[in-house]
Amino acid sequence: RRRMEMQFVLVILGAILLLLSILLYKKTRLRRDVGFLCYVIRIKFYTFHRVWFRATTADIFEKQCDRTPTNTAIIWGNKSYSYLQVEREGNRLANWALSLPYAGPNVTVAFLCENRPEFIFTVLGLAKAGMVTALINTNLKGAPLIHSITIASPVMLIVGEELLSNITEIHDKLQIGRAS
Repeated sequence: RRRMEMQFVLVILGAILLLLSILLYKKTRLRRDVGFLCYVIRIKFYTFHRVWFRATTADIFEKQCDRTPTNTAIIWGNKSYSYLQVEREGNRLANWALSLPYAGPNVTVAFLCENRPEFIFTVLGLAKAGMVTALINTNLKGAPLIHSITIASPVMLIVGEELLSNITEIHDKLQIGRAS
């Protein structure tokens, strides 16, 4: 705790020194530089606050949803999703994940899916369930794909339908949820 307080004080002192140097050497760009400095300090404080209170991605998203439920969170093609819609989908997937017999906190789930809204719903839902999501590179096939999945040692593999053919080729060689 003391170390984090010291880091915070050092960030503030650095910001003050930066502000003084701006005042002395860059009078013409003062407004822009001070604005940027304030932005950096806000980001540092936000990060410090989140680390201090151990907020997860799901916690941060939930707070954003509480603040702006009707604002657009995702735009995909001609469809858009509000924060509330994304939160509901994440909750639905979290409830599904928790209903599984091998679900639980800190359980690893390998996830292989192309970019699309369901990707975010799934990652958010698994985070809400307390599960660790191992994101697997979608360009991998064969032995590299087997290695990436095996090294994560997941109890479950979630695959997008567009990548199902990659998994069916190697299904027999995978060690998912089995004792080694």
